[in-house]
Amino acid sequence: MACLAVILSGGSVQGITIQSISAEEGHTLALDSEGSVWNWGFGTAYPIPTKVTNLLAIKAVFAGRYLNAAIDRSGDLWVWKVDTDASFDQMGFLARGLKGITSLMQSITHEAEKLQTHLSTTPHRLEGIDHVTSVAIGLDFLLVLRDDGSVWSWGENAFKQLGDGTTQDHWTPQPIAELKKITQVSANVHSAFAICSDGRVWAWGDQQLQYFPEPGTFDIPTPLITLSHVVKIDGHCALTQEGVTTCWDSNQSLHTPRHPPSGMTDIMDISGAMVLKQDGTIWTEGNNIYGHLGHGNEFKQGDRTHSHEPLQCVLAPNGMDCLTNIVAIADGKSYQVALSKDHKVWAWGDDRYGNLGDGQIGKGHERTIPIMVDFGFHPAYYARLAERKLFSLLFVVGMGWLGYWVVSRIFGRIKDLDGNSI
Repeated sequence: MACLAVILSGGSVQGITIQSISAEEGHTLALDSEGSVWNWGFGTAYPIPTKVTNLLAIKAVFAGRYLNAAIDRSGDLWVWKVDTDASFDQMGFLARGLKGITSLMQSITHEAEKLQTHLSTTPHRLEGIDHVTSVAIGLDFLLVLRDDGSVWSWGENAFKQLGDGTTQDHWTPQPIAELKKITQVSANVHSAFAICSDGRVWAWGDQQLQYFPEPGTFDIPTPLITLSHVVKIDGHCALTQEGVTTCWDSNQSLHTPRHPPSGMTDIMDISGAMVLKQDGTIWTEGNNIYGHLGHGNEFKQGDRTHSHEPLQCVLAPNGMDCLTNIVAIADGKSYQVALSKDHKVWAWGDDRYGNLGDGQIGKGHERTIPIMVDFGFHPAYYARLAERKLFSLLFVVGMGWLGYWVVSRIFGRIKDLDGNSI
């Protein structure tokens, strides 16, 4: 589904002034006023906000499923891959059993395999592009918007998602000739959109997979005549200048509801299944399997009661009133993030990989109403981490070489005397 990163503005939490935040597929990036980047959740090694090394003077951040990006104050672009091994190092999966780890890792390494080989877990500057103003991240490719209104692409191209009419990958940014005077770019799994300064929309890539709003061939950027006056595209929905949405994917599966509620007006923003209204409230409906609708309950397997929640506002922490004074929203698929006028960052939904930044991991820690993300010290988390590390040490001592091998395979951070991973 959509891999477009959502940018939030403003925020001051416990002395750290948060200026923007981006969420995608279980992890979140946050930018503070000093230009430092924070992250938490799957692929970051920590279920609490922690600084990303090697990034300074950053002005915007973008989270993707396998690829993250940041723009520095000089307009240069920095990229790095999601460190899937890190989650297994810090979060103590050994203490909770081995079931599911092998299949999950196979799934991660299979998708976007070529992309992974061209990236490091340490952020590095992407050569061949400058004057960058915005980024959109697909499953295995990247779109870059420059300050002259041109769009450049980079990555895998099996579905012609790079917009050059070929299926040839390219690992240096290349301009897309058809696109001029672009103000915004958006990327889905293997398809892409660009919004012109006059509100027209261009589309290209895998139209069959992504249910484009009109039939046609999209080997290169092609104008969509059914969309106009568009100010934003998120997933399979467009937000117009009039504050209404148009969506074109009718395939809302049980596990991946991607559309915002229909029939609403006075919309300020859309992100995933959320709508932010002009009055500062968030509204959601649909499947609520992780409690990510923020209604105070969640759908349990085998219980159809909450398989499709009716339209309702996201609740405040008291569980009765609507969460108010919200200025921006970000969809993390199974969890959600929002920013309020009083500079608080809120999160709710799935917390299996530390998605909510509260130090918790694993099933049973879902939050069905928003909690505030704490950028301070988390003593309870560090106590649990020390306990899990001690368990691993005792496991190695008790099992000898077999225990050493198992721990090294799961955590991926045990080194030999030469500093190499075993």
